[in-house]
Amino acid sequence: MISLAAHYIAGLEWPVAVTLGGMLVVTGPTVIMPMLRQARLNQRVGSILKWEGIVNDPLGVIFAILSYEYFVAVDAGVTNTRFFLENGMELAGITVMSFLLAHTVKRVFERGHMPEYLKAPFLLATVLTCFSVVTPYCMNPA
Repeated sequence: MISLAAHYIAGLEWPVAVTLGGMLVVTGPTVIMPMLRQARLNQRVGSILKWEGIVNDPLGVIFAILSYEYFVAVDAGVTNTRFFLENGMELAGITVMSFLLAHTVKRVFERGHMPEYLKAPFLLATVLTCFSVVTPYCMNPA
């Protein structure tokens, strides 16, 4: 809806409107939490909305980046099939690796192999290491 409004009402070109829609769709916890305090919903609904806000942030960013990359690639002459195949495989690989890494870290924490005061630094170091290892493989030279 945001992209449609940006295109038809504001007169933005489709690439800009779709990228803007991806950026504005996020409703992070900083937006949701004050609203939940005022609404006084039951705990179950409040918990679901809180996690929706947390999960929605990275999804909106991924959508905005992919939409931008799509329009840049189309302008460079890349076919739709090639773009979606390459990026879909990258996203699938990153998703699988992320779930495996998260499961491993969860097991390390649950089994008590990591003291409580080192959990946050360990998690940060793990994420940064994963990012630095994966990033070179996901960079498109084109």
